[in-house]
Amino acid sequence: MPSTVWQLNDKTTVKFNFRTDLDSGMLFFGYGGEGMYYYMGIIHNSLFFEFSNGIATGEVTFRRPNLRLCDGNWYRVVIHKEGQKATIEVDGYGTESSGNSSVGVRVATSGEMFMGGIPDSSDARRFIDRHNLNLPLEGWCEDKDEE
Repeated sequence: MPSTVWQLNDKTTVKFNFRTDLDSGMLFFGYGGEGMYYYMGIIHNSLFFEFSNGIATGEVTFRRPNLRLCDGNWYRVVIHKEGQKATIEVDGYGTESSGNSSVGVRVATSGEMFMGGIPDSSDARRFIDRHNLNLPLEGWCEDKDEE
């Protein structure tokens, strides 16, 4: 990413490709400010995108019984946030949306963004614990402090 701090404005679109053989794990996570965070992860073979500005939260789950996202193949994903409405589109497999686009929600995070996992000893992990967030903390990266 071009910056260690990435913010979700009232309208934000992110496009990316990924592949994995894990059925649960973190794709990315950003945080900062009381209750402000966003993340995208795979939870039991479903994509999940959530964001919060400390007052309002938006979330959406993309689940397809006939699709195994953890098969090692590449998948093209577009996430779109408009107000409190969240959308996940997986190229060739459809779209899921949830929330209200007329409710303004800007997520002005101030912390680092993590991709592929969150180290155990990081401030981000302490933020997750303090806010009692139920996130797929395991991911694709190793905790460098444990080597």
